Amino acid sequence: MLQFLHSQAPKHQNVQKAMTVGGDSCLWWEDAAPDSLKQEFYLEARGNGYVIRSAAHDTYANRAGGNYKMLESATDSLMLISLGKGEFGLKFPQESNVLHPCDHNSGKLGVGWNGSIYGTGGGIFGESSRISAWGSASAGTVTSWYIREMTALPNAAKSISELNFQTKTLHVYEGVNTLILTADKECAYSDLVVYDLLGQEVPATVTVNGAVATVLLEVSAIESFSFAFTNAEGVTEVTVDGSVSTLLALQKAYDAAVAVSPVVSTEVGRIGDISEYNAALEAAEEVLASGGTDEEIQLAVAALETAVANLNNYINYPDADKTYYLISNYNEFKKQQGVDMALFTRNGLVSWSYASVGDAVYCWKFVEGEPNADGKRTFYIQNASTESFIGAAEATGVEIAMVNDRDETLPYCINLHTSGSVTLTNSNSSNLHFHLKNHSSGAGAYGTLIYWSTTESASDFRIVESEMYIEEYLKELDVEQIEFTDEYVAPAVKGTFDLFGRRIDTPTATGIYIVDGKKVVIK
Repeated sequence: MLQFLHSQAPKHQNVQKAMTVGGDSCLWWEDAAPDSLKQEFYLEARGNGYVIRSAAHDTYANRAGGNYKMLESATDSLMLISLGKGEFGLKFPQESNVLHPCDHNSGKLGVGWNGSIYGTGGGIFGESSRISAWGSASAGTVTSWYIREMTALPNAAKSISELNFQTKTLHVYEGVNTLILTADKECAYSDLVVYDLLGQEVPATVTVNGAVATVLLEVSAIESFSFAFTNAEGVTEVTVDGSVSTLLALQKAYDAAVAVSPVVSTEVGRIGDISEYNAALEAAEEVLASGGTDEEIQLAVAALETAVANLNNYINYPDADKTYYLISNYNEFKKQQGVDMALFTRNGLVSWSYASVGDAVYCWKFVEGEPNADGKRTFYIQNASTESFIGAAEATGVEIAMVNDRDETLPYCINLHTSGSVTLTNSNSSNLHFHLKNHSSGAGAYGTLIYWSTTESASDFRIVESEMYIEEYLKELDVEQIEFTDEYVAPAVKGTFDLFGRRIDTPTATGIYIVDGKKVVIK
């Protein structure tokens, strides 16, 4: 016995819609239901076509009844029009139109007239109604039908392959996006793959715990699928269950959190504590392994999102008693010119050019201000040489001047990126951030500082030409201290350093480096 299912509803309602027998002896369609006798039909060959016989009434689909299709003892043969992809059009050869679900609303629930179901009235848009003759058959539309046996979950699946565990295609009443596979023995589910009706692999994330595999399908729902895996353990039966779960949302939140990959460091602009972040990851891993309840999944997703958002709370901020360089993170400067660029002050403007170690106009202090409206810490940025402060521009693209009194300007926020670089933004608008004017994609040698604007918060949206590192001024080198005498010549310090004295394991960009005490240009 088979069910006739129109193909559009699962895409929008996550439920199959099946041909059924109405109380008015008319063909209707409604939600597919397990073991519903009125939805079961026999497809029998008759002459040059087929007849559809109701298992509930032992009557046949017939052309009688005007536009609507009736069930009567008389038989009319119909044609099956193959549309590909396992879909068919159904048509009585005496008619120009095909069987068509009235009030289908393209598979979506909607507003329509609401008559008495199975009575003389109409149906409900997208929910249920009569079947008529209308239009022509075409794949992937409401005039295409699946003809197949349906499966209720859970279902005991057995292998149809001799070498690996492989199932036939299962057709389920309601679409699922999460599968729970339970083998009859402990199993690694090696190379587990889920296929759709056309045999295409469905992207999925698999978590295995003993004999159970939790499979998160990267689709909103799927109602026809098969699966296969390398069966090294000799599994003979797998119980398949499924649901529409929010577990996929947790997996995506977990993957996004892992991708952040924060590095713990004591340096300014980096994160000093990731214990909250690690705890959220561990809790999510436990829920992913167990399947979890909807409430547990929601809590785990919220904890991950909060932990990632809170990473900014653990930034190592500048020390008020120290001075710092503001070095551009735009790597094109290093690639094209072999040098770092840094902020300094000149002629009353905030400027940038080749970094100069030991020159006080390149050195800056951070004086903490009041938290902004979002509760973020803010800092006035003061030049160590002139003791003036970085001002505020009136608009994007306008050069930012220095001011003598900090009351004439506003403080700035430090927004962390996972690389340890930061974006310095206007404390009143996170869309306005420092930007190097005339950088010329790394070919520029000098310019001024301006605001640049993005449609998104600069704390979330990366513009590498605007990112900087906050490096401590004349940071003490990690080298052996050697006492000099008249008779003793100090050997060169072994190792590779950049021009700021930072030890480099392996240079990753062209530029000037100090290698074993000698200046070397790497191209």
